[in-house]
Amino acid sequence: MSDSTPSAASTLGSATYEIIRRRLETHATALRERTTQLDARRGEVFGKIDWKIIQSDRVTTAHNCVPRDMVQLGRGRFLFGFNVQFGLKQEIDVADVFAIYRRDAETGMFKEDSLAVLDDRNFVTDFKRLYHVYARAAFVKFSLVEGQLYFVFRVGAAVNDIAVFKWAFDGAGLHYVDGRAETEFKKVGYPPTHAFRWLIPDRESFRYGDHPHVSIEDRLFVDCIGGDLTLKVEDNTATGEGIYKEPVDDPNQKVDDAEIAYAKPLEHLIVVKVRPYKETTARYYIFNEKQQSAARVDSVGQSCVLLPEDHGLVFPDGYYLATGDLKRFEGRERNLIFERVVHAPNGEDSLYVFYNRETGDYVLLPYGLIAQKVEERIACQGFSLFPDGQLLLFRGADEPQKHHTIQLRQTPFHQPGYEPEGQRDAYLYQVGNKEVVRCLAESNELLTLIGRDNPYTSLYADVVKRCGAVIDAYPWLRSEDGFGIAEILGELRATADQAVEEFEKVRPTATRSHAAREGPAHTR
Repeated sequence: MSDSTPSAASTLGSATYEIIRRRLETHATALRERTTQLDARRGEVFGKIDWKIIQSDRVTTAHNCVPRDMVQLGRGRFLFGFNVQFGLKQEIDVADVFAIYRRDAETGMFKEDSLAVLDDRNFVTDFKRLYHVYARAAFVKFSLVEGQLYFVFRVGAAVNDIAVFKWAFDGAGLHYVDGRAETEFKKVGYPPTHAFRWLIPDRESFRYGDHPHVSIEDRLFVDCIGGDLTLKVEDNTATGEGIYKEPVDDPNQKVDDAEIAYAKPLEHLIVVKVRPYKETTARYYIFNEKQQSAARVDSVGQSCVLLPEDHGLVFPDGYYLATGDLKRFEGRERNLIFERVVHAPNGEDSLYVFYNRETGDYVLLPYGLIAQKVEERIACQGFSLFPDGQLLLFRGADEPQKHHTIQLRQTPFHQPGYEPEGQRDAYLYQVGNKEVVRCLAESNELLTLIGRDNPYTSLYADVVKRCGAVIDAYPWLRSEDGFGIAEILGELRATADQAVEEFEKVRPTATRSHAAREGPAHTR
């Protein structure tokens, strides 16, 4: 892998670069201290709910079963759905598939409760008819969408062979609607797997020469010839060098043999899908135009959506930030699709939910806007969020059993009315928690840019722009409650602006010498 773009240090000269670098680091240290103070004050004013494990417990079912999902029913109760192999039993009852558990107020333990809430004559009739008609009927999942609770059953070999019962749920009580909600559920149960549209390069995008390639809007160039898949940043068919290279199975393919598609989820990020000739599986890459770098992330093909505030991309096994940071988690779960995202009222936390329709596996990725990271990838076979923000989940076993381990966690994903105590007369309270969170997130993004080991040449222009944007967007930073952050940002902008001026002085010379090394570009 190679990068032919001149670095910031080589362009400016090491001495000048180090002077500017030290000044920026001094301002960054001050900014980090002030934002830490602001975040601490935010916690005092608005209160703070941290992620933590409250308890682990076990619930017991009447029969050995394989649990599939759970959903909260309010007032400390949850509905458990599972599948039991009864062999020759002629009739399946509601209690053979569902059970309700309530958390004891004194002990905190979960105990089985009455199933009376499901004792609706029409539901019981539809339920028994389902298991009588379909020999392969099996419960799959619960899905709560805008006050409608769907009970989803698999009735055939394919994941789309389903029957769906619909209940109206107001947070405390259930009212059965009907047992013919399959079409409705298929529309609302699963959102699009990708938050962007795939585009196909047209014929004019094919550039021919000694090393032909396909142009992605003249921003990135792709080829699978000569035994390698290569990503280039220059439209130069005289050379096969690029910023990313890896082998392909068939070294004899032509430039138009590979299947190529791309998407533009963010201004400077391009996602590329490439299936080389005679290969059955596509490869996926994230190209960062500002940093002129690329990373292969095949899980993007399963599902990929945007992080809040255009922070980057999130996919089943990790995330890629717009600042160039890539994080991948290890896990056995595969073939996961995006199911939903839950945003906390504090404006800081978002919970991304991915789901495997075949196995019932869930993966939860809680993203923090200020920290700009996912601290933990949570894998489970079912979960539910209670109104107070408590998260209940279970991890199933490979074999049917009676005893099932569940875990209860506190999270910030509560509903209105469960906010922590705050200082309503404080100035920051009038500003708003979400506003302060966005300010802190944008400040931390600046710190990430400044702290890059290998800054790209337009980084300092980005710093100037972002400093100005933060100062203009959050005028309250000039107040006493802003902890002097506006002043620090002004100094940081001035130093970065000086770096931009130094770049402008040497850019023509650097560009000419760089072009001389690269040779002539492709002429159309």
